[in-house]
Amino acid sequence: RQMAIPFARLLSIPHVNLIMTMENRQIVWEALQVLYLTLIRKQLVYTYEVEQWYISVLGSVTDEETAVEIAKASCSVMLAYHQARIEKGSQDGIHKTAHQAEFSLLLSVLTQRFSHNTSVSSLLTECFRSYPRVIIMSDDSPVD
Repeated sequence: RQMAIPFARLLSIPHVNLIMTMENRQIVWEALQVLYLTLIRKQLVYTYEVEQWYISVLGSVTDEETAVEIAKASCSVMLAYHQARIEKGSQDGIHKTAHQAEFSLLLSVLTQRFSHNTSVSSLLTECFRSYPRVIIMSDDSPVD
């Protein structure tokens, strides 16, 4: 990590708008997922950076269709990351659960924005099964 890597730009609004015009955009979301997971594995970026990229673009997107696609893509990244960690743990002979608190901010943002959206809520449920240590604070929960 000797230099800043501008991969956050891949999820910039101009790029997201371009992706949304493509017929086969699911392939692009999947390619970004593979890229982000590879960057994390090679320790070129951290999970919280990927989390922030998705949160940032979700905050900038104005139309619901795009927001839903980004939400689904971010859930897919979280689930793939969880699966990769489980596989790595089984190869090492260790059951790794420390990662299960990662992506908590992204899960919180997704829950607040998409809990009533049926196409996203099923993915969110799956994410919460994979990340059981994540605790979502509601708006009326006390914060220390």
